[in-house]
Amino acid sequence: MGSIGWLIRSPEVSLFLRSLAGIILIMMGLYVAQIWKGLSYLERQGSHLWKHIQPLSRKLLPVQTPFQSLALGLLWGWLPCGLVYSTLIWSATANDWKTSALMMACFGLGTIPAMFATGLMANQVQALLKNRKAQTIAGVMIIVFGLYTIPWQGFGLTLA
Repeated sequence: MGSIGWLIRSPEVSLFLRSLAGIILIMMGLYVAQIWKGLSYLERQGSHLWKHIQPLSRKLLPVQTPFQSLALGLLWGWLPCGLVYSTLIWSATANDWKTSALMMACFGLGTIPAMFATGLMANQVQALLKNRKAQTIAGVMIIVFGLYTIPWQGFGLTLA
């Protein structure tokens, strides 16, 4: 994604991509908070594509070479998840493949605690996810991060 951003090298395209990533995060926050379910359409469309891509990713497991790792990462970028999509779009604005890779690695590392917690405490996590207050708090946090992601100064606005 960073290489794509480097090829484009346009401040306007970078502004658009960061704004798009922020908008997707805001939509995700609205979805998590149970305010608006429009993002489920995007994920449904992604799941249709993922059905064709997932068998290819299974063939690359277990990862034994750097090439397999790269190929698996390229395939997993199509996983039907609004957070993955927004992070991929945001990483394209890095205009540098190294920074983009670092952004995606940090995103991946940031998901590890949630993945372990979900696996270890599935019943408790499931109960928490059904809690209306928890949904609202999580949704608002995602919306705030989406608002932070949008480069308001590019539009002549500031959030302070």
